[in-house]
Amino acid sequence: MARGFTDAKWEERQAPGSRRSIAQGLGIVTDALFDAPVPAEFAELVREALAGWSFNTGARTVTGRDGRSREATPPAGWAGVLDWMERHSRPVTDLADPEVARAALGALSRRMDGRPAVGNTIVRRRQVFEMAIKYAIARGDLDVNPLVGLDWRPPRKLVAVDRRVVINADQARRLFAAVAENAPDLEAFYATIYHAALRPGELQELRLDQLTLPASGWGEALVDANNPEISPRWSDAPEGPRQPRELKHRAKGEVRPVPLNPPLVAILRRHIDTFGVTADGRLFRSERTGR
Repeated sequence: MARGFTDAKWEERQAPGSRRSIAQGLGIVTDALFDAPVPAEFAELVREALAGWSFNTGARTVTGRDGRSREATPPAGWAGVLDWMERHSRPVTDLADPEVARAALGALSRRMDGRPAVGNTIVRRRQVFEMAIKYAIARGDLDVNPLVGLDWRPPRKLVAVDRRVVINADQARRLFAAVAENAPDLEAFYATIYHAALRPGELQELRLDQLTLPASGWGEALVDANNPEISPRWSDAPEGPRQPRELKHRAKGEVRPVPLNPPLVAILRRHIDTFGVTADGRLFRSERTGR
């Protein structure tokens, strides 16, 4: 069931980060629900094989000339652990047992070292688990959601900002001065993250024609794409370049206008005058490839 859910989500062309979160969440639950202790020789391989193979559709399947997907050959050294997991994975119907369901939720609440995970992480993992359960219900593996009515509550999600760990204006100025001295082409990159709260992946796709940069006063950026750094194994084209996507939690093609304060406008204008833009108009390029 879990592999089927993973494949279904992969076909929805989810963002690579979402695919990774699903694989990690399902791997944690599966690891906690084997019907026998994991043999010592497989202890270090289980999580890696679950997230990197069993719940990674791109790695586990190949597309033939007829357009159909089929199972690929697993990496050398994983055959034994994959066979063991196949034989000792519980059927999804076991989740109807409250103790089994509680064990799954408990696993989602812990880090690999056994200590409690932070609230945001637990909430994200449980969301993955809930989606998988809904998938199981839809295909007839479960009649009802076994988590409903279970006496278990996740920790509160952190929403407040801890000002002790956020740089203040003076620290920011000193940071930008240091960057300007040591890596001047990155001053505008970090300044935009600080002043405009853009994600690094959004800055990767920021183009000149999206900017309004007056000689004085406030400017504006029309942000419409995100290209976060993530392992290529979660991509539809792992051997190709990074792939821009829609903004996080936004529809494809949706634009987010972002005000740019006067100090940032001045920094961006200076960056463009000094370093120019790429052939397709992007402000920032890879130091390694120049693109």
